[in-house]
Amino acid sequence: MPTGDLWNNFPQCLYRVHAAYCAKEGLSRTSDMSMSVLYFMFYGQFSWSTKNSKKQNVTRPKPFIFFLHKKMVGARSRYAAKVPKHFSKFISLFEKNKDDWTPFLMDNGKGSPPLEYLTSFEEGLRNYGECVHSMGTRPLRSRESWGNVAQWRKREAYIALGRFVLRADTGYKQWDCFRFLDYTMRQSLGKTFDVRHFPLSDGRDDENFGKNKLDFDWKKHAYEIPKRVKSEPGEYENPDVTSLPHLSAVKDQRPMIYDVELGMLVPL
Repeated sequence: MPTGDLWNNFPQCLYRVHAAYCAKEGLSRTSDMSMSVLYFMFYGQFSWSTKNSKKQNVTRPKPFIFFLHKKMVGARSRYAAKVPKHFSKFISLFEKNKDDWTPFLMDNGKGSPPLEYLTSFEEGLRNYGECVHSMGTRPLRSRESWGNVAQWRKREAYIALGRFVLRADTGYKQWDCFRFLDYTMRQSLGKTFDVRHFPLSDGRDDENFGKNKLDFDWKKHAYEIPKRVKSEPGEYENPDVTSLPHLSAVKDQRPMIYDVELGMLVPL
């Protein structure tokens, strides 16, 4: 922490995961089973397969919090790596208005940024629509589809953009040395997106930004899922077993198994 003291939020994360697990499984949080799960989350270890410095496959014991953190930060690079390309317009405008725009990045949605700030961000966010791993399959095929994209996907893109323009460390620290500054920055950026940008990212451009203020061609990305044609059931005749060469010679009544190398049935 800035004070020099060590800090982590492991207990809060683990208790929350435990509560969600119990809710999913229908368990009482005071039952023997749920308490065993809680003990494992705090003190248990699992075998993690990785590679050492010699590129050899090795297995190492790791605590549960390590697995949880890997799942939380996994695939963030899909957003950070493409920030300069997808948000090129926003970044260009930001550099020209850096003093005025910087406070809006982490103000928890309380400020009133100019319309150009809002529209350039939304345009950059939609550029991620070409990546199925970032926004899902064809998220821009309709206004409704774009509005139904999971909130966390859009939030991660905003966090990646914020860290980029603020010149933050683009690589995240390892699970056991995650800096307090990284944590607080993510929280502020995420809160700002949820309050300001997410309500405006539902596809209703004229209502959110004004008539023709955001020029986006929805027809270009339109896509309709083809209807499945139900085939008519045909007649199927069971083949004559004796006509199959690899079965015709089999006279043995014992249990048989098919030998793929010999191309015939052999006694089990």
